[in-house]
Amino acid sequence: MPVGYLDTNVLIHYLTNDDPQKADQVRSLIEKVERGTESITTSELVIAEVVYILSSKKLYNLPRPDICTHLSRFLRLKGLQMRHKKRCLRALALYESVPIDFSACFIVASVEQEHHTGVISFDTDYDCVPSVQRTEP
Repeated sequence: MPVGYLDTNVLIHYLTNDDPQKADQVRSLIEKVERGTESITTSELVIAEVVYILSSKKLYNLPRPDICTHLSRFLRLKGLQMRHKKRCLRALALYESVPIDFSACFIVASVEQEHHTGVISFDTDYDCVPSVQRTEP
C-alpha cells in the first residue's frame, strides 16, 4: 500500500484548527490513520518544525504540555509509520520536563537510545538532563 508523506502545514492545521475547513479534511485522514485503514509517514524534521511553530511566541504560543500531549497522541496513531517514532516520543517527554529546546531533546533521546557516551557540546543546557553526560571538545 502506498504511504503518503505528511507535511508540517497539514499537522499544524489539524492541531490548531486555524482553518476549520482544512482541519476537517485532515481530521478525516487522521481518523483513517488511527483505525489503521490508511498509512502515512513523516519525519523527525516535521515534528521538530511543528514544535517550533506551536511554541513560537509570535505564532501559537502553546504551552509545552499541550504540544507534547497533541504530538504524542499523533505519534501513537496505528497507521503512522515513522523510523524514529520512539525517539520522538522520548524527545517530547524530555521537552515537557526539562527547559531545553526540542532539537536538544531529540539529541538526548538519540544519545540514550544509541548508547553513546554522551554529548560533546559547549551548550550547558544539556547539564539539566541527568541521563546524559556533556563534555566539551
